[in-house]
Amino acid sequence: GGEVDVCDYLPDSGTVVIVFIKENVAKHLVKTEFHEVKLNQTKHKVRVTPFLNGKITNLQTKMSMCPRTVLLTGIPDIMEQETLQDLLEIHFQKNGNGGGEIEAILYNPLGQNLLALFGNTLEEERDEE
Repeated sequence: GGEVDVCDYLPDSGTVVIVFIKENVAKHLVKTEFHEVKLNQTKHKVRVTPFLNGKITNLQTKMSMCPRTVLLTGIPDIMEQETLQDLLEIHFQKNGNGGGEIEAILYNPLGQNLLALFGNTLEEERDEE
Protein backbone atom coordinates (compact mmCIF):
# COMPACT_ATOMS: atom_id res chain seq x y z
CA GLY A 1 0.00 0.00 0.00
CA GLY A 2 0.83 3.65 0.16
CA GLU A 3 -0.58 7.06 0.97
CA VAL A 4 -3.90 7.69 -0.80
CA ASP A 5 -4.43 10.97 -2.67
CA VAL A 6 -8.02 10.37 -3.87
CA CYS A 7 -10.56 7.60 -3.24
CA ASP A 8 -13.77 7.75 -5.30
CA TYR A 9 -16.71 5.34 -5.12
CA LEU A 10 -18.49 4.99 -8.48
CA PRO A 11 -22.08 4.00 -7.60
CA ASP A 12 -23.14 3.21 -11.18
CA SER A 13 -20.62 0.36 -11.40
CA GLY A 14 -20.09 -0.44 -7.71
CA THR A 15 -16.36 0.11 -8.09
CA VAL A 16 -13.80 2.27 -6.31
CA VAL A 17 -10.98 4.24 -7.92
CA ILE A 18 -7.97 4.92 -5.69
CA VAL A 19 -5.20 7.36 -6.64
CA PHE A 20 -1.97 7.02 -4.65
CA ILE A 21 0.57 9.78 -3.95
CA LYS A 22 3.46 7.65 -5.25
CA GLU A 23 3.35 6.15 -8.75
CA ASN A 24 4.70 2.64 -8.11
CA VAL A 25 2.10 1.70 -5.47
CA ALA A 26 -0.63 0.90 -8.02
CA LYS A 27 1.81 -1.07 -10.17
CA HIS A 28 2.75 -3.18 -7.14
CA LEU A 29 -0.88 -3.76 -6.01
CA VAL A 30 -2.10 -5.07 -9.39
CA LYS A 31 0.54 -7.81 -9.37
CA THR A 32 -1.82 -9.66 -7.00
CA GLU A 33 -5.27 -9.64 -8.61
CA PHE A 34 -7.32 -10.58 -5.53
CA HIS A 35 -6.80 -9.06 -2.08
CA GLU A 36 -8.58 -10.00 1.15
CA VAL A 37 -9.98 -6.81 2.70
CA LYS A 38 -11.55 -6.71 6.17
CA LEU A 39 -14.84 -4.79 6.08
CA ASN A 40 -17.16 -4.78 9.14
CA GLN A 41 -15.25 -7.63 10.81
CA THR A 42 -15.63 -9.85 7.71
CA LYS A 43 -12.97 -10.60 5.11
CA HIS A 44 -14.01 -9.99 1.50
CA LYS A 45 -12.10 -10.87 -1.65
CA VAL A 46 -11.63 -7.66 -3.67
CA ARG A 47 -10.29 -7.64 -7.21
CA VAL A 48 -7.57 -5.07 -7.97
CA THR A 49 -6.94 -4.20 -11.61
CA PRO A 50 -5.18 -1.34 -13.39
CA PHE A 51 -7.28 1.78 -13.89
CA LEU A 52 -7.37 2.53 -17.59
CA ASN A 53 -7.54 6.18 -18.49
CA GLY A 54 -7.46 7.23 -22.09
CA LYS A 55 -8.52 9.74 -24.65
CA ILE A 56 -11.05 9.09 -27.38
CA THR A 57 -10.10 10.68 -30.68
CA ASN A 58 -12.07 11.03 -33.90
CA LEU A 59 -15.24 9.60 -32.38
CA GLN A 60 -18.38 10.09 -34.42
CA THR A 61 -21.75 9.15 -33.00
CA LYS A 62 -25.14 9.02 -34.62
CA MET A 63 -28.48 8.64 -32.90
CA SER A 64 -30.93 6.44 -34.72
CA MET A 65 -34.24 4.93 -33.74
CA CYS A 66 -34.29 1.13 -33.53
CA PRO A 67 -37.16 0.08 -35.83
CA ARG A 68 -38.10 -3.01 -33.79
CA THR A 69 -37.28 -1.97 -30.22
CA VAL A 70 -39.08 0.17 -27.65
CA LEU A 71 -38.16 1.21 -24.11
CA LEU A 72 -40.91 1.31 -21.48
CA THR A 73 -40.36 3.51 -18.42
CA GLY A 74 -42.49 4.44 -15.44
CA ILE A 75 -43.33 0.80 -14.77
CA PRO A 76 -44.93 0.56 -11.31
CA ASP A 77 -43.49 -1.92 -8.81
CA ILE A 78 -46.87 -3.49 -7.99
CA MET A 79 -46.36 -7.23 -8.53
CA GLU A 80 -43.78 -9.97 -9.00
CA GLN A 81 -41.31 -9.23 -11.82
CA GLU A 82 -42.15 -12.32 -13.88
CA THR A 83 -45.93 -11.70 -13.74
CA LEU A 84 -45.52 -8.03 -14.61
CA GLN A 85 -43.25 -8.89 -17.54
CA ASP A 86 -45.78 -11.44 -18.84
CA LEU A 87 -48.67 -8.93 -18.60
CA LEU A 88 -46.69 -6.21 -20.39
CA GLU A 89 -45.67 -8.67 -23.10
CA ILE A 90 -49.30 -9.76 -23.63
CA HIS A 91 -50.45 -6.12 -23.77
CA PHE A 92 -47.90 -5.10 -26.39
CA GLN A 93 -48.41 -8.22 -28.53
CA LYS A 94 -52.00 -7.17 -29.26
CA ASN A 95 -52.47 -5.35 -32.56
CA GLY A 96 -55.31 -3.38 -30.97
CA ASN A 97 -52.79 -1.79 -28.61
CA GLY A 98 -50.53 -0.84 -31.52
CA GLY A 99 -48.10 -3.70 -30.87
CA GLY A 100 -47.16 -6.87 -32.67
CA GLU A 101 -45.32 -10.15 -32.29
CA ILE A 102 -42.51 -9.80 -29.75
CA GLU A 103 -39.24 -11.54 -30.54
CA ALA A 104 -37.48 -10.84 -27.22
CA ILE A 105 -38.14 -8.93 -24.02
CA LEU A 106 -35.69 -7.70 -21.39
CA TYR A 107 -36.85 -6.47 -17.99
CA ASN A 108 -34.55 -4.50 -15.71
CA PRO A 109 -36.34 -4.04 -12.37
CA LEU A 110 -33.74 -1.76 -10.75
CA GLY A 111 -34.43 1.10 -13.14
CA GLN A 112 -38.01 -0.06 -13.79
CA ASN A 113 -37.36 -0.19 -17.55
CA LEU A 114 -38.43 -2.78 -20.11
CA LEU A 115 -37.06 -3.46 -23.57
CA ALA A 116 -39.15 -5.25 -26.23
CA LEU A 117 -37.77 -6.45 -29.58
CA PHE A 118 -40.47 -6.91 -32.23
CA GLY A 119 -40.27 -9.54 -34.97
CA ASN A 120 -41.07 -7.21 -37.91
CA THR A 121 -41.44 -3.49 -38.44
CA LEU A 122 -44.70 -2.11 -39.84
CA GLU A 123 -42.89 -1.36 -43.12
CA GLU A 124 -41.67 -4.97 -43.33
CA GLU A 125 -45.19 -6.27 -42.71
CA ARG A 126 -46.62 -3.98 -45.40
CA ASP A 127 -43.93 -5.12 -47.85
CA GLU A 128 -44.84 -8.77 -47.18
CA GLU A 129 -48.56 -8.16 -47.98
